[in-house]
Amino acid sequence: MMMVGDKNALLVRVFDSMVAAEHARRADIDLQSTGPDVCVDRLGVLVQPFVLLFTDSPELARSYASILVSGAHSSSLFTDLAAQLIDDFAAAITMRGCSSQADAPAKAKALYAAYVGTLFTWSALGSADPSGLTDSLRTTFAAICTCKE
Repeated sequence: MMMVGDKNALLVRVFDSMVAAEHARRADIDLQSTGPDVCVDRLGVLVQPFVLLFTDSPELARSYASILVSGAHSSSLFTDLAAQLIDDFAAAITMRGCSSQADAPAKAKALYAAYVGTLFTWSALGSADPSGLTDSLRTTFAAICTCKE
């Protein structure tokens, strides 16, 4: 019998690796030159690869979320990747004047917290409908970014 260690820690590492790979692919997105004009749509473009990861593997996403919520394991989703996504959110909301530079850090952190909460809630509900997650994120982002670009 082969010992693999803590299965939950292994699952978190594997899913974190998948998220990191999506994050690296997403780094090529140039919202400045090709991004949507509407702030909420720019935010949607930024998170779309992660949304696809969650919706393509809903049972894996559900297990991952439950492990993280338990607090027994840490994840790069809440550290390095969080910092990068928060910076990306701040850039997206200031790009066309939707938010001031002064307000951007707090709004970006709120957007990130709402984003993770929406992902985890969708996972917990066991929905198989990816459009439901996309719609929920759009509604959440619109509540925080109230500009009318």
